[in-house]
Amino acid sequence: MKFNEQKFELLRLGPNTEIKDTTKLYTGKHQQIIPIHAVKCLGVKMSDDATFQQHISEAANKARRMVGWVLRTFKSRGKDVMLALWKALIQPILDYCSQL
Repeated sequence: MKFNEQKFELLRLGPNTEIKDTTKLYTGKHQQIIPIHAVKCLGVKMSDDATFQQHISEAANKARRMVGWVLRTFKSRGKDVMLALWKALIQPILDYCSQL
């Protein structure tokens, strides 16, 4: 199997910063894999301190933008219309991987 070495990402987890700073990992062609602070996998962003804070804030911002778009686009403010728009457009953004 061939790997695309340009797409390798190294996310180091754990409290020992000495090991994180001194160890280096290389690809099969002896290119160093550069460590990153956050990685996105299947739409979920995880940081090197093992929190999902960046993912949560990005999802909240995306939902906030969608709410603004809904309020600018639809003139009706009826309960049924707003509930249907919430369930169809905004709630899926907030619910995706919310179990984490």
